[in-house]
Amino acid sequence: MKKINILFVHSSSSLAGGERVSESLFKGLQQQERFGLYLLHAPENIEFSALSKRYGVTTHAFEFNDLVVNNILKTFSSTLKLMSFFKKNNIDVIHTVDPVAYRATAIAAYICNVKILFHHHFPYSEDALRWFFKHLKKPECHVFCCESISRPSRTGLENFYNNIPIEIIHNSIDVNQFTFTPKTLNGTLHIGIVGNFQERKGHEDFIEIAKALVVKGHNCVFDIFGKEETGSGREKVLRDRISNAGLTEHFVFHGFVDNPAEALEALHFLVCTSKKEAFPMNILEAMAKGVSIVSTDVDGIPESVEDNKTGLLNAVGDVEKAVSNIVRLIDETELRDRLLVNARRSVEENFTLDVFVNKFITQYDKLLTGNE
Repeated sequence: MKKINILFVHSSSSLAGGERVSESLFKGLQQQERFGLYLLHAPENIEFSALSKRYGVTTHAFEFNDLVVNNILKTFSSTLKLMSFFKKNNIDVIHTVDPVAYRATAIAAYICNVKILFHHHFPYSEDALRWFFKHLKKPECHVFCCESISRPSRTGLENFYNNIPIEIIHNSIDVNQFTFTPKTLNGTLHIGIVGNFQERKGHEDFIEIAKALVVKGHNCVFDIFGKEETGSGREKVLRDRISNAGLTEHFVFHGFVDNPAEALEALHFLVCTSKKEAFPMNILEAMAKGVSIVSTDVDGIPESVEDNKTGLLNAVGDVEKAVSNIVRLIDETELRDRLLVNARRSVEENFTLDVFVNKFITQYDKLLTGNE
């Protein structure tokens, strides 16, 4: 059987949710002998390159800024480089996760007859889609990580396709990596947030939640996992805010943590304060591990966390409700235990790595055979 060579293309300068999702695919696909795995990544994203190599992925740094549509020479040069790369490595499918990566590869893909799967982790407006596809080869398939973020894009996609090739494939995890070990709430409570320091993650609200819990007399440590994007200055902003609130002794910045199971090991609660989100992997991981979930109800989160069944949800920016939900889980042992058991069961039934990988394999096969 001919090996199918898949090129993953990421323009992000740091490890984020999209990279974590591709890591899951690498983990599953490496066990399939019929697939060859390749990665084009931003030169500064050396962490993702190193992570990918663990799964047998052949990685290459690529200057995505070289593609400037209004600069013909740069566009021509980048396209020639990509065409050479595609032919040398017999690339069959491009799996791209962001518009910059898509636009960088679309011309060369068209010339070399390479199929494109666009894996969406955020909703895009009709105007944005029009810009993505302007004068370029359209992706043969669109996969969305949750139903909620697909809705804003469907209308726009109707302008480019007679039959929109859309699939919903929820992000999933390797459940076996996470032993279900709920913790008793004796002593100091560890309450964590996981994610890079983008403003949309709502770290300021997390700090306000911490302040309210400390004022109420709860003995807590607030664990922050993640890091800022290069040059953003966000970590200093957050540290200053914590200091000004008199909370420095209550916070621990852990930086980027390579092993999510280890990051969750000490936590009693995972709090998500995101203002915009797709379908976070860290929430699924916490559900599998036995860590209580308190989260905003934004975008795809309610597709993984069912309020009062597998976790507790609050509206974006509703710090008071988030605090109330945490206190409720502290005080109501029976509720907390029930939600934890339900959460683990939900992950086992709906968000396993094998199902996730097989759904993508089906899409790759469809692209190459032309079958619907």
